[in-house]
Amino acid sequence: MPRQFYYEGADSGVQIQVAALGCFDSTEYKSWVNGIETVEGGVHIDGLETAFIKAGWRPKLALIHVIMHDPQYAGPCKDALCAPKVANVVEKLVGESLAQLLADSH
Repeated sequence: MPRQFYYEGADSGVQIQVAALGCFDSTEYKSWVNGIETVEGGVHIDGLETAFIKAGWRPKLALIHVIMHDPQYAGPCKDALCAPKVANVVEKLVGESLAQLLADSH
């Protein structure tokens, strides 16, 4: 499995930047939307976690930054992103990139 991973991409009006490193039993996630930290996470972390699980990798640390117009948050404090399409975009883009990385390493 990769020890480090970096990805930048965009789809459906959503731009993402992802960095992850290490291997561990559980992952610490840090996330941002339009430069604002989402301390409670949200759907962007859900999509990222699903992509990692499908790839069979649990990094020790994963960082994700989403850039999009008019993000939907779970509350006025902007602590969690709740725009459902973002989870699918993140899972698709990161999953494709991880699959390519793993295929190239074999």
